[in-house]
Amino acid sequence: MDADDRRPWALVTFAFAALVGLLLQTRGALLPSFGATFGVGEAQLGLLAPLAAAASFLVVLVVGFRAGDLPFERSLTLALAGVAVCLLAVWWVPTFSLLVVALVGATASAGVVRALDRPVLSHLYPEERARVFSRYELSWAVGATAGPVLATAALLVGEWRLTYVVAAACFGLLAVSVVRLDLPRGVDRERSFAVGDLPALLSIPSVRTMALALVLSVGVEAGIFTWLPFYATTFLDRSTATLLLSVYLVAYVPGRLVAGRAVDRFGPERIVLVSAVGASVALVAVLSVRTALAAAAASFALGFLVSAVYPTVLSWGTGATPEFSGPVNAVANASATLGAVVSPAVVGVVAESTDIGLAMWVLAAFAAGFVCLAVVAVVRSDRSTRSTTRDG
Repeated sequence: MDADDRRPWALVTFAFAALVGLLLQTRGALLPSFGATFGVGEAQLGLLAPLAAAASFLVVLVVGFRAGDLPFERSLTLALAGVAVCLLAVWWVPTFSLLVVALVGATASAGVVRALDRPVLSHLYPEERARVFSRYELSWAVGATAGPVLATAALLVGEWRLTYVVAAACFGLLAVSVVRLDLPRGVDRERSFAVGDLPALLSIPSVRTMALALVLSVGVEAGIFTWLPFYATTFLDRSTATLLLSVYLVAYVPGRLVAGRAVDRFGPERIVLVSAVGASVALVAVLSVRTALAAAAASFALGFLVSAVYPTVLSWGTGATPEFSGPVNAVANASATLGAVVSPAVVGVVAESTDIGLAMWVLAAFAAGFVCLAVVAVVRSDRSTRSTTRDG
């Protein structure tokens, strides 16, 4: 497949990933503005994230399983245009309910693209899947880092809605770009999948390991995203504690860049094992130190190491059944969503009955389970390699 045919599609998917990361991080930064503009409290504001997550999860699951039946170019174009229209509607929504409808609609439309973009990359770069997936996640991290900056700039101008006007324009440009592109040959090899065949898909060791790894690793990530600033206020002032999350998030950029280059040399199993062990050590450090500098260093190390996991295990699972890239992507998103829902909730329940300092060690249990899984995966891979060598 000609590199000139693949590159524009790769750039479109990377740009989409960056915009999704930007959109996610601006939402959190603008919550106080939502409350002030529409006169709603924390309870109503707290509904926005789970509603958006549920919409995205359902769309990715349904579309991912039926990816082989969909016209890729048309589906991507309409979905990107849908995101742009929903975000543009934020400019004039007069009530919080309509704001929720607009933002959830944008998230659902983006879910269609999320269900199809990695399968497109998987077919375009079958020999470089892990590296390309790492660049995709790197793009997300860059966008996520830029999100609060865009929100802050809009607030300085005096109108938080400008954030969504800018984002709408960017998604609209992507939709126009897709219209002008022709999908290279090979992407049409994607096959659809019946939900009843899910047990058969999960019986594949690489896919099953991917699903379990994402539940555990995303459990750690989600716990940090949700609770790190609150936990850090037990020994730091509030402004410094909030900065720890930014330090953690910034580390995703170099972490995914390094992982993308290293996975081809060392293999996904060993990258996952190093990430699991290193992230566990860094997590223990985050929960043990009590100074700003040490906490920042530990948070950066944790973000750097755990950031490698998602793209690496996803490429690992996809490589086992490349003709079912869409369904594997759907399973990955479902597993990640499960980890993202369970972990912060468990930490919150434990914190309610004890204290946040003790509750954060729940994340260490997720990390320990992830290390055990990574060790088993490496041992299984080594045995398979030796067996193949003997047979050869």
